Amino acid sequence: MRSRRERAIEILGKGLRVEYRAIFLYRIHARAIRDKEARERLLEFGEMEAEHATLLGEKLVELGGTITWSFKPGEELKKPLRQILEEHGEAEREAIAVYTAARDERLGPEYDKLFSRLIKDEQYHKKVLAELLARMRG
Repeated sequence: MRSRRERAIEILGKGLRVEYRAIFLYRIHARAIRDKEARERLLEFGEMEAEHATLLGEKLVELGGTITWSFKPGEELKKPLRQILEEHGEAEREAIAVYTAARDERLGPEYDKLFSRLIKDEQYHKKVLAELLARMRG
């Protein structure tokens, strides 16, 4: 059976990969769209995801883990705004699921607090993305 430290390193690494992808895509998409409110929100979320990545990376390094990342951008910029926002909403749902599962691992109070904060932030992102989509439809 894996130790608590090994489980934490695995979970933090997974979360870090999720955050790095989000940082990249939020910032790239923000620069590619014309809608001012959506652009401002995506830039805001990119900054929040960078903060998340820093928090996760610090914990990972503290435990002796290694920061790794691989992301190959593809057709991300050739999509309509609605599709971009929908995909970001789906990515936020996935992040919430990752952090909920991580919190459920009960790695300790420090990790419970970290993952609870990340869940709250990702829920906020998901809510705002849904509002932007509703505004586009209405």
